[in-house]
Amino acid sequence: MNNSLPLERENFGSLRKPYFLLEGDELTLHNYPVGSEPDPLTATEPPREPEPRPDPPLDFAQPAFAHSALYRYLVPRLRVAAPALALSLAAWGVIEPGSETSNAEQGANYIPTAYGVYRQPQGEVWAEGWDTTAALVQQLKVEVEAEGGELAVALLPAQEQVQPGAWQLILATYPAMQTQVWDLDQPNKQLAQILAAAGIPFLDLLPDFRAWDGDPLFYAIDGHWNGQGHALAGEKLRAWLLSEYPDVRLGEK
Repeated sequence: MNNSLPLERENFGSLRKPYFLLEGDELTLHNYPVGSEPDPLTATEPPREPEPRPDPPLDFAQPAFAHSALYRYLVPRLRVAAPALALSLAAWGVIEPGSETSNAEQGANYIPTAYGVYRQPQGEVWAEGWDTTAALVQQLKVEVEAEGGELAVALLPAQEQVQPGAWQLILATYPAMQTQVWDLDQPNKQLAQILAAAGIPFLDLLPDFRAWDGDPLFYAIDGHWNGQGHALAGEKLRAWLLSEYPDVRLGEK
């Protein structure tokens, strides 16, 4: 998604960083430094003024709520576990508007752009993003080898790929997704094809994470690896490096 100009803009609403375009067989860098070029997709569109929001009835209490450690602990979990309740509380001003509010404003058919990486079929825009990704990976290999190194890649699994409950929660949060076809292995398959075609060794950690039978590997709220997730990834990566590169020197555990 981040390597596609239309998808990046669809996801964030604007361009917030430099980007590459694959023009013919050449990668060209644009918007570097940030703001040096107009957004080519919106240069002719008039700026949109945000619609004013009415002040919620309990908005005056927000500063007091924000100083509560219990409030800061509960609100992120509430947004995930009970988005409908979070939406009502945001409307009253008990909590600040968050993802539950922006999702509701998008309408019943809203599907977050990022999950398109799993959709089948992906369509032309995603295919163009994958072509740019392949070109960037190949260029990275060239530059690494020019410095006397060898490029190797580890593929990092996302929470929804590993924990069925996380994916079911996503489907429940965005009902329009329930009518689509999804393949949670799809990005790994495509990356594997790109890396194999470029002759780049890689380790896909998804099977190891799925096979894990122990404490959770992800933080429940934000989807990042927790300490156990990092430990498992480090163990598998170390074993893979020693197998792939017998002469490499690694520190002891």
